[in-house]
Amino acid sequence: MPRKNRVILVFGSPGAGKTTVITKSIGNNTAYRIINIGTLMKDIAIRKGYVKNRDDVRYLPIKIATGLRKAAIDHIGRMHGNIVIDTHASVERGDRYFPGMPLEVLKGLGGLAGIIYVDAETDDIIKRRKSDKNRKREIESARTIDMQRLINIAMISNISAHLNISIYIIENDGGMLQSAEKDFKAALKDIINEYK
Repeated sequence: MPRKNRVILVFGSPGAGKTTVITKSIGNNTAYRIINIGTLMKDIAIRKGYVKNRDDVRYLPIKIATGLRKAAIDHIGRMHGNIVIDTHASVERGDRYFPGMPLEVLKGLGGLAGIIYVDAETDDIIKRRKSDKNRKREIESARTIDMQRLINIAMISNISAHLNISIYIIENDGGMLQSAEKDFKAALKDIINEYK
């Protein structure tokens, strides 16, 4: 019997509120399985003795990080059902940007049904990063964050064009979480219905 899974990629800059929107929108809905790529990569990296916490994963050598990402995607590829992948479109290292989800990795995943990009105003992203005590967040200039947002859209557009899947953009500006949740749920429903 063929595997019937739908994979929805959810991207967003650190501080855009991506994980919050996913969690609030899906909650305990067992129709979806939420997988955070960073957490999965961290778990693999800790088992291999590369890091002690999640935020150190992004500072690993590219070759190791690429291997961890591939292992995480291979793990997801064995799953069934509606899978929501919480991840980043790009990873910044100094003045360089790398794809968070390279095409060659995604092509082997199968079941890709859509992309959701959770975005927020640059000022909101800065405020959220400053107030996040649970993660090691860089405090960057508005100009740098604007560049990150542009790079993310470029990366996502490339994935969409090559894999022929739709992009939904959810605005998660300050004080508008309920609106973002509503839009996210509508995007999920549309992606699942379109894939039938």
